[in-house]
Amino acid sequence: MWDREAARRRGERRQVAETPREPPVLARQPVAEATNASPQLRDWEEQESLRYVEGLRLDDLSVRAVQVAIGTPPTGWWTKEDAQAFSKWRVANGLTRGGKLTGGALDALVRTQAAAGNHDELIHLVADYFDLDLQPGTLSVRFDATLTAVSGTSFDGLGLKLITIGPAAFRNARALFVAIRKQLDEPSFFGASGPPPQILTDAEAKDAADANSGVFQDSRSVHAVQAVLGAKPTGQIDADTAQFIAASQQGRGVMPTGLLDEPQLLKVVEELLRRGELDALVRIVVDFFTIPEVGVLDVKVDPDLGRAFAVRSGGTGTPATLTFGTIGGSPAGVIHLIAHAYEDVRLRRERRSADARRFLGYKVEILSDRLPEEDVPGFVSDATAALDRFLALDVAEQIDLWEAFVETRGKVQQRLGPTTGNEALQARYWAVQPPVRTP
Repeated sequence: MWDREAARRRGERRQVAETPREPPVLARQPVAEATNASPQLRDWEEQESLRYVEGLRLDDLSVRAVQVAIGTPPTGWWTKEDAQAFSKWRVANGLTRGGKLTGGALDALVRTQAAAGNHDELIHLVADYFDLDLQPGTLSVRFDATLTAVSGTSFDGLGLKLITIGPAAFRNARALFVAIRKQLDEPSFFGASGPPPQILTDAEAKDAADANSGVFQDSRSVHAVQAVLGAKPTGQIDADTAQFIAASQQGRGVMPTGLLDEPQLLKVVEELLRRGELDALVRIVVDFFTIPEVGVLDVKVDPDLGRAFAVRSGGTGTPATLTFGTIGGSPAGVIHLIAHAYEDVRLRRERRSADARRFLGYKVEILSDRLPEEDVPGFVSDATAALDRFLALDVAEQIDLWEAFVETRGKVQQRLGPTTGNEALQARYWAVQPPVRTP
């Protein structure tokens, strides 16, 4: 499960609250409080609901999770229609009418949505509601149906926490909050680090650290890089980390600058692939290349998946869990796969067909905007798949995506040219005529 910092980079609504809320006592609202009055809200109550939910500063995924529960379209924005539906939902669940997401309603959400199997959505919602910071030292917080304890923590090979929440935590919102908070309070486990190399002067190391400061927005990415390099896991790319980067560069026979640039990042990805630390690898790639995380609730790796990736959600617009299968190959190819998968999730919110999503996903790989280029065989594979997917679209979708096709075709011609032995593929691209809608 990703945190509010990731949501901020996605451009979603919530920022970290200035003053974290202490969790109220979430006593279940007694059924006796329900009244026979109509759940219909008056105009001023609708506005009150909008102000109240806005004041909670819930992020896009949390609002969508609530909308799924109350049966309104999951848009990520709380509207008057949501307020009315929420009031009806409250009454249907034995609560008083109203448009506020207070303790009793949050309890009811936890119970009903746990019964519906939306446990990871609830973890995100409760953590967001109570301003729990999931980022420092914690790679994931997710539901485990087999866990007999209320919650637990394990560690990946880099020392980052993997928190699991069991079914017993979903009695009510406070129980879930306590289960998450308990594991967040557990200390992280990072291996011992040696003294930093002395490749750069102190001034050079400081300058490199300053230049590296904007490379990552997520401290977990920094922790992972530091673990790979053998640096002390501070969560910040400091001067000591710059020295370790310089040592790695020197070992590769390149100028030791201490800068965490793309070639150095590719070496980190290569090492994470070798170690099998795939969860951290995904986090680093998404962070370094600023891949949009729109709609992604959680990311998992399942070597038994049997395909490159899969997306699970409750329907269009609902929070999605992205699962990767076996991740392997060249670092550039892995980065392209991750970018393609995240684009697929984003496009689901646009109600794109499966073939359209695949075509546009391959377009991301082919254009390689802010991404490293794949080798020629990988590029040809992507270009072939993109063309096949475009030709599988119906005429209306081809018309809609014609400009995207032309842009893709231009990059194919630019990259392959006349000397790579792929003239037949280029000829197929140029044989495609602008689609025309039949009367």
